[in-house]
Amino acid sequence: MKQPANGMTLQLAARLLKRRGIATGPKKIFGQLREVGLLSGSMPCVAASIHDWLVVQGRHVDRPNFHQDYNRIFITPAGLNEAEKRLLEKYPAPEPGPDYLFFGGQELDLGNGSECRLGF
Repeated sequence: MKQPANGMTLQLAARLLKRRGIATGPKKIFGQLREVGLLSGSMPCVAASIHDWLVVQGRHVDRPNFHQDYNRIFITPAGLNEAEKRLLEKYPAPEPGPDYLFFGGQELDLGNGSECRLGF
């Protein structure tokens, strides 16, 4: 099944959303999209279909004694923006701890009262 030109897999979208500050991942994304109303069961909800936020591609396997339909959901750029908007409200990323490393010449709090200056 080929990826549509205007879409990406939900697993890839989850990685992008995680980089944008949403507490999600490739395994959590389906449940979270169900909770915010973009998925209904394993298929896109009506609003997501109408606005072309999610695209479904399918194929049918027909063998002797075996018939199966396979569907895969892809998310469009507009769908990614809508998912980000809805998920940010419900699943914000946790605040970094005091020993979180900042790049670009920012200070590093080591947690023991001392400071370190990074000069990248």
